[in-house]
Amino acid sequence: MLETPWSVFNCWGHGDRHSGGNDIWYWTMGDLFARWGNVPASVVFTSQDPPAGMDQC
Repeated sequence: MLETPWSVFNCWGHGDRHSGGNDIWYWTMGDLFARWGNVPASVVFTSQDPPAGMDQC
């Protein structure tokens, strides 16, 4: 779960389609439990998904 307004995303990948209208998911460490996992692009504020220069997982 992401609780803070600032998070670091290591890479992106394709997954299930989500409410953001695409299938892009980002790999990050959660703020609440400090565990690694994927979050849908719909909860990440970017100008495009995936952002230019970010590696695919």
